[in-house]
Amino acid sequence: MTLKKYIVTQPEEILGFIPSMLGFHPTNHLVIYGVECGEHSRAGSETQPLIKLNLHEGDITERVREQLVDAIRLCAFKKCFITAYVPRISTFLHTPRAQRVFLLVSEISKAIACMWEEKDPKGWRIDCFIADKEGYMDMMEEEYTEWENLPKITHEGKIIDIEDNFEYEPKLTLRLGKRATREAVEKYLEPLWEVSDEEVERQIDDIIRTHLEAEEKQENENDTEEHDFLDANEENYRRAAWMLRGLRHHKIRDKILHIALAHKPLVPLAQIDSIALLEKTRKELPNIDRARKMRTLLDDVARIAPYGQVQALAGSAYLSWWMGNMSYTAARAFEAVMEDPDYSLAQLLYKVTLCAALPPWLKVDQEDEECCEAVRQSEDGVS
Repeated sequence: MTLKKYIVTQPEEILGFIPSMLGFHPTNHLVIYGVECGEHSRAGSETQPLIKLNLHEGDITERVREQLVDAIRLCAFKKCFITAYVPRISTFLHTPRAQRVFLLVSEISKAIACMWEEKDPKGWRIDCFIADKEGYMDMMEEEYTEWENLPKITHEGKIIDIEDNFEYEPKLTLRLGKRATREAVEKYLEPLWEVSDEEVERQIDDIIRTHLEAEEKQENENDTEEHDFLDANEENYRRAAWMLRGLRHHKIRDKILHIALAHKPLVPLAQIDSIALLEKTRKELPNIDRARKMRTLLDDVARIAPYGQVQALAGSAYLSWWMGNMSYTAARAFEAVMEDPDYSLAQLLYKVTLCAALPPWLKVDQEDEECCEAVRQSEDGVS
């Protein structure tokens, strides 16, 4: 089968490119990958959702299991690939944590079977593995295989070498700019409090358009080198100040965040009705590509924002939450709350991460709840 640009002939070969998708080789994580989704998927049938759960940070409670299974139902996983990455398989297998992982896998298997057994009995499948630094094993066959024996796969014509991917998970904490840089931005920001909101929106329109064009150009040229939009120069200090001024005003902030998530063409902020836009998009899959690029802009602004100006941090957390990236949300929300405990958006997002609340488009509504309940009631009859 072909998964985007990866050519895969056996399920275990997917192990070879999971690290490339994550950006690191997981060592204490549960990875759930939707290789194929059904047409009624809330995330879109062409989407391949990737769920990463850090096993080191918390237990797989009943609530966590329910949320994961509900998300898989909403995304209509048809072909699912699950791997528990652990420090050492032989040690992990005899722990209570392993039993909870197996219970989750069992519930996911039942849910997928219930969705597809009658509609497409031969079209669905679920593959489950456990992996450590030395090798991997199929959960069903319990036969251990060393990484060197993993079939090689290709990506854009290149062979993927699994041994090259053993790296630690990158930290999500922002690398803050120097004190002098943050003070320079503050000097630009001070006079902007007297500027009209209309002028602020016009300036931000230019900044957003320039940033998205630069991101798209970098993407089209396959440029993997990091480029700071906010390098240390006066022009970037000025642009960061304009962004902070706009984000401080709730109506402008909401327009920036909602246009980042919307699928509609980019339009001037002055033309956006943020309340109507939110109502329209709250149940839809967000524009992941644009949201990710806008999050990069907000992160760049947050790096050099004056101390106490956490608008960009909170905005980054908000976009991350709507994209379903809970670990990123938690990191940004925590940083914002630590710097300004009274900023309401940061408080809200921090509480959201504590209870692991999903964004509206991934929540089970009444119709979905009835469907899920019917599936739960039928699970007892699925082996």
